[in-house]
Order: sequence, then C-alpha cells, then structure tokens
Amino acid sequence: MLFRRFSFRGWFDRTQSLLTMKSLFRAAASRPIVLLTGTVLGGSLAFLFYVAVTISDLKDDLPLELLDRQHSLYRILEDLVTLHRIVQHAANEPNSVRLGSIRGQAAITRFNLIEIMRRTDQPGVEAAARIHAQINPILDDIQMWLDNGFLGLAPNSQTVLNAMALRTLDAPGSIESLLIKAHKEATAVLERDVSYLEKFRETLVPIMVQIVLIGFLFAFYAHRAQRLAAANSLAQDRLRDAIESIPVAFSLYDKNAKLVMFNQKHLEIYPGPKEKMVVGASFYDLIDAALKSDRLGVAAEDVEEWRASRLASFREHSGSIEVPLADGSIYSITERPTAEGGTVTIATDVMETRAREAQLLSVGGELREKNIQLDAALDNMVVGLALFDQDHRLIVCNRRYLEIYRLPAELGRQGTELRRIMEVSTKIQGCSEEDAKKRIETRMAMAAKREHSEDRDFFSRGLVVKRTHRPMPDGGSIAIYEDITARAKAERELRAAKEEAELASRSKSEFLANVSHELRTPLNAIIGFSEIIKTELFGPIEPAQYKEYAGDIHDSGRHLLSLINDILDLSKVEAGKFEMMETDVDIADAVEASMRLVRDRAHQGQIRLINALPSSLPILIADARAVKQILLNLMSNAVKFTQAGGTVTIGAVAENDGPLELTITDTGIGMNQKDVALALTPFGQVDSAFSRRFEGTGLGLPLTERLMLLHGGTLDVKSESDVGTCVTVRFPVDRVQRGLKPLPDRQAQ
Repeated sequence: MLFRRFSFRGWFDRTQSLLTMKSLFRAAASRPIVLLTGTVLGGSLAFLFYVAVTISDLKDDLPLELLDRQHSLYRILEDLVTLHRIVQHAANEPNSVRLGSIRGQAAITRFNLIEIMRRTDQPGVEAAARIHAQINPILDDIQMWLDNGFLGLAPNSQTVLNAMALRTLDAPGSIESLLIKAHKEATAVLERDVSYLEKFRETLVPIMVQIVLIGFLFAFYAHRAQRLAAANSLAQDRLRDAIESIPVAFSLYDKNAKLVMFNQKHLEIYPGPKEKMVVGASFYDLIDAALKSDRLGVAAEDVEEWRASRLASFREHSGSIEVPLADGSIYSITERPTAEGGTVTIATDVMETRAREAQLLSVGGELREKNIQLDAALDNMVVGLALFDQDHRLIVCNRRYLEIYRLPAELGRQGTELRRIMEVSTKIQGCSEEDAKKRIETRMAMAAKREHSEDRDFFSRGLVVKRTHRPMPDGGSIAIYEDITARAKAERELRAAKEEAELASRSKSEFLANVSHELRTPLNAIIGFSEIIKTELFGPIEPAQYKEYAGDIHDSGRHLLSLINDILDLSKVEAGKFEMMETDVDIADAVEASMRLVRDRAHQGQIRLINALPSSLPILIADARAVKQILLNLMSNAVKFTQAGGTVTIGAVAENDGPLELTITDTGIGMNQKDVALALTPFGQVDSAFSRRFEGTGLGLPLTERLMLLHGGTLDVKSESDVGTCVTVRFPVDRVQRGLKPLPDRQAQ
C-alpha cells in the first residue's frame, strides 16, 4: 500500500508536525531563508499531490491479478502433464493405488479449472472459457472410464489405461494455442501498465530533487552540533552492543597502550583483579597485575620469560600466543594493529577446539582401521564385488573382480565409469564389435534397474560368471560376480544325463509296449484253449490230471495277461501314447462295477466291503476306463493287504466349488513312510509275507498315480503300520459338473 489508512493517531501526529513547523516559521520569520524554504516546501507538496494521484490511478491497474490469472491458466497445463504422467505409470504397472492417483489428479485438475472460471476477471473470461471447453470433456472421459471402464473392459485393464494415456497426451497440445493467445493478451495489459509505471518513474525525478533540496536546507538550518552528538552516542552504543555480542574476548588499546574499550567476555577471562580492568588502564600494568595473581597458569620460574614474550607479541603483532590459566583453560590471543597505531586483542578458548581435534584424530584412526579391515575382507572374498553410485561410477571393488575380468589395476580406482570398464573388458575377451556393443548395453540396462536381477556372463576362455545386481537406497547399485564354471559344467552334464535317461526310459516304455502287444496275442489263445480243456467242452479228458493241468495253465495265463496289461498301460502312459477318451462318468456306477470285480476275492479273505458314498455326487468328466482301473487297483490293493475280519471302505467328498475326492480306507497291515515311497515306484513291492497271499507286479499304485496325473489330479497315501492305509484321489474342479445325480442308499456288502 502506498498510502496509510486514516486513523486518529496518524491525524494527531500530522497535526503536531504542522504546529511544530508553524512555530519554526514564526521563530525564523525575520530570516530570508524561511521564504526560500516555504517556496521549496510548497512546490514539493504540489509535486507530492500529483504523485499521489498518479499512484492512485496505477494502483487499480497493477498487473498482480492478471499475472495470477496467467499462472492459474498455466497451472492447468501442469495439471494435465501430471495427469498424463500418472496415467502412464498406471499403464506400465496397474494397481488400485495408481488408479486412485489418477482419480485424485483428475479431481484436482477439475477443481483448478473451476477456480480459474470463478476467479478470472472480465478480460480473461474468454480465454478461461475456451480452455474450460477443451479440457472438461477430457476430464469427463477419464472419470467415466474410471467408473465404468471402456467398451466392456475393466478400468484397470491395459486397453483402458492406454486409452487414458493417449487422451491425456494430446490434451496439453490442444490448449497450447489458447494459452499463447491468453499470454499475448496478458502481455498487452502488462505493456500498458509498464507505460504507466514509466510515467511514474519520470515524475519521481523532480520530486527527488525537491526532497534532496529540502533535506539539505533543513539539515543546514537545524542544530547541527546537537544532532552530531546524538549520532555519535548512538554509534558508540551500537559498537558496544556489537563487541558484546561476539563470542570471543575483545579489547582495544590506543597507540600508547591505553585501554580504550573491552567486552564482558574479556573481563571474565582476565586473570588479574577485576577492578584493574578499566578504560585508560595501561596494558603493561594489566600484565603485571595478572602475573601477581594466582589465576595465571605460569610457573614461577617462567614468569619473566613469559612476560617478555607476551609484551613482544603485543608490540610487534607477531601472531598468536597461548595464555594458560590456573583452572586448566587455555586461550589463544591474537593482536592486530589499527590504522591509528593502536592494537586490537582477540582471545579465543582453544580447549574445545583441541578436544574436537583429538576426537577427530581418534575417529580418523578408527576409520583407517576399519578401512584396512574392509579392504582385507574385500580382497579375500571368493566372489568379485563392485559398488557403483547412481551415475554408474565405481565407488569400490575388490581384487577378485579385477581378476575375473582380467582388468588392469587403474580401472579399479574410484570414479571409473562402468561403461569404460565394460569397453576394456570386451576388448580383453576379444569380442567382436557387435557382440561388445550387445554386452555393454545389457550390462548398462541391468545397472539401471531398480530391482534385484541376475544373469550369466560367458567368456571365450570357457569361464562362466553369475552376475547379481542389487539396487542401493541412494540410487547406486552393488554387483556380485561368482565363478560358476564348475557348477555350469555339472549342470550341463546333469542335463545331458537326464535327457539320456529320459530317452532310455522312453525306449524302454516303447519296447515294453511293443513286446506286450506281441505277448498278449498268443496268451489269449492259451487262455482260451486251456479254458476249453478245463471245462471239457468237447468231452471228458483222460486221465483226470490233464484237466487239473489245464486249470493251472488257464490261471497262469490269466495272471500273465494281467501283468502284461499293467505293463502295457504303464508303458503307454510313460511313452505319452495313452489316449484319453473323456466322457461323463457316474462315480457311483464306477464304484459299483469295481466292487463287483473284487467282491469274490474279499469274500474269500473274509473282508467286509463298505460303500460309504454320499447320497448325491456330481458327474465327473474323465476317461471312464481309466477311472474304473484307478478304483479297481486301489480296491484290489486294499483287499490284498487286509487280514480276515477287516474292512475296506469307499467314500467320497464333493464340496461346493471344490474338487472331487475319493477315499479307499482299509484296516490292513499298513506301511511306514519308507514303504509308501517304495510302493509308489514301478515294480516296487513292500517286503511282507502277507502280501504273497495274492501275487502282484507292483504296478498298481504307480499306474494309478500316473492315470491321476493325466486327469490333472493327485494321489495321496497315508498309512501306519498295523493300523491301515487311506488312499485319496482328487479330481480337479474343472472336471466336476455340479449337476447332482441322486443315488440310492447303499449299505455294507
């Protein structure tokens, strides 16, 4: 504000000033200078009135509001750029937090847009309205896509986020011309205001001349001597305040070594009687008084020598001298000459400084020791290590890093650029220009990552190095280089052995499958003819032993056919030739069919079969023959390893939106964990005399497990010796149809 608001106090002060001026004019009416002063003062008042009117007009045209409006318009452009950057980040890494950031920035942009429409004065309404018309539809689209998505896609989908990024990318360019036009309008207004200010500046020249003339006349006419004295007193007070505020002891002596001034700090550290320290006291008298006191820490035999050196330092201004006090403190005193031949004395307490120096020396020693230990640790690491700053310049590396890449020692110096290290390394390795460029770009891309990453570096000399990159909080990174040549060789050998074993396994499976087919054809003839002979289809057989022999041939043939069928099925699965014939399978029917096949064997062994299926089960999408074989294998095993009087229970669980689980539980001999692992291997059989009641091949559980894997399911065996075994097979959710089929009540059979 160029004018103060009206107040009674201001009016009173101005009235008093006018009365005082009137008295002065009356007192000096007889002097010619009064007329000159009145004329000059009247002219000055007229000029001041003109300036007041001019400033009042300029006040309304000051461009502060205009500049504020322009800033608000450009703030909208900044908001759009920020919104585009946030949308781009969300498109690169979609998550709920980034979507919330988009929504928040869009709300801020809309709020600022409304604010410029509300706050803009009449000259800027048109520009603000044009910008509002350009931006508001963009914000509406962003809001609609955040709420409802786009073309049926979710708001966090990549397509919607890319559409937002494209929409916000073009927005700044669309309003750039509008901002330029608004800027030109603002420039025109500013140029108009500048012209007004220029007129004001030209008006100030005669005003300043008048003011200087009035000040000169009044200064000449006033009581010059009294004002000079007041000014001198004020200067003295300020000087005293200044020397009292400094944190060191200060004293000033004239050319005759007389004390001119001193501060309180100097009085406090003076070792002599305090009453001696007065203005006008001689420096020599003060030194003698200090030597006679017991506060100066100088030995009696050294008094004269110390006095001579102290006086010489004062007279010659030869530098600093230390003054010890009896309380153990030490002050460093420095004298400097003044232009008039006097001496300025400054005393500083050096005890704290020396304590800090000692502490720094101690810390420095500890740091040196730790650096030595760190260097020793780094140089004895079996892996290479290199630490880089945020600009990919080397901070520190160990000897192993240089050895792995065969780098010269000068590249291990602090400040070496990573790109320079890679250029030298690729030359040492003999890489081609294209290969070297690729290696350098790969390494620089890894160094720029802000996440943990690993890769392998292969050398022409056969060396394989595992390279691990870890970002540091300060923007730098640490790289670890491990020689894994032996490990890589072992991995290659292991991979080759695995491939060879898989090839052998496939060959074995194919061989077994082919042989089984060849064996099954004559076996069918043997079984058929032996059954004809055993049943005496074409008449009695003599002697009777032949009928018994034919029964033995028939039983052995069927056992051998069962063995060949198991081998054939397992070989098909392992060879990848088992073809799934998927259809709708009724689990209850499959269980009933399997139970009928093992019922005679269970009856012979006095074993109770229990069907514990629930009253309703979903339909299963699977290979019906494979499902029956799975159930038959598990039930046969359960009956085989259960003693007389035991039970075998078949149950099922099918929760909503869950897998279908079938369980076969027996009260048989059970197994320990080692036997479970053996039973799941092909041809693996638990060594038990009880298991020989019925012969087996050891293929039941392995074949069942592989058939479950073909269905995407699992097989789980839980068993305990002398307690029993529970086998659970789980069919995945995508094979379970939730249309339930009611089943009749079943009971133990």
